Amino acid sequence: MDQINCDLIGAGASLHWLHVKAKNPVDARWSELPNRSESDLRHSYRPGQNIGVRLGQPSQVGGDFLHLVDLDIRDASKAGEAWAALLALWPAARGFPSVVSGSRRGVAAPLFPVPCGNAQTKAGPFGHFHDGL
Repeated sequence: MDQINCDLIGAGASLHWLHVKAKNPVDARWSELPNRSESDLRHSYRPGQNIGVRLGQPSQVGGDFLHLVDLDIRDASKAGEAWAALLALWPAARGFPSVVSGSRRGVAAPLFPVPCGNAQTKAGPFGHFHDGL
């Protein structure tokens, strides 16, 4: 497990294993389980698994909830337009960590905490990383 995942766990993020070459969690009850420790995740790892993060309320980081913005750019010629629309809504977006999906279609997924008072943070949607371990 890489240091970024360990840091996320230490900060309060709820991580879980995903099936090999898939986006679905290994444990069917993933959305009901308590946060797993780094030790538990290391012990339960199977070769080829990827890691997922349970967003929203289960991943409380520094008093805020972890969220993911998926900027899915399928047409590279529209990248500027897509980023402009995101930056109009969230001017600080480029300053947050991001990853590019395995599909290499220009998907940027900034990961950021949102204040707990925001009503939209209650849903706790599922998110994933393609970087693996």
